Amino acid sequence: MYVLIDKKKYDLIDKLLNDIYKEIKEKLPQNEFEKLRLSQKKWLRDVQDYNKIFESKGFGTIGTMVKLDYETNMRSFRSLLLMFYL
Repeated sequence: MYVLIDKKKYDLIDKLLNDIYKEIKEKLPQNEFEKLRLSQKKWLRDVQDYNKIFESKGFGTIGTMVKLDYETNMRSFRSLLLMFYL
C-alpha cells in the first residue's frame, strides 16, 4: 500500500516538474533557456548516477521504497528550484 501511495505522489510531482519546465521554456529567452537545459541534463545524470549506485547495493524490498522516496524528493526539490524562473 505504501508503495502505491508513494507512486501516485511521485507521478504527480514528476508531472509538476515537467509542466514547470515546459512553462519556463516558453518564457525564457533562448540563450537563458539553453543554460537551464544544460543544468537540467546534468541534474538528470546525477540522479541516474545515484540510482546506479543504489541499485548495485541490492537492498531488497525496502530498497524499492527508499528509491521511490529519493526520486520523489529530488523531483520536488528540483520543481521548487525551477519555480524561481517563473
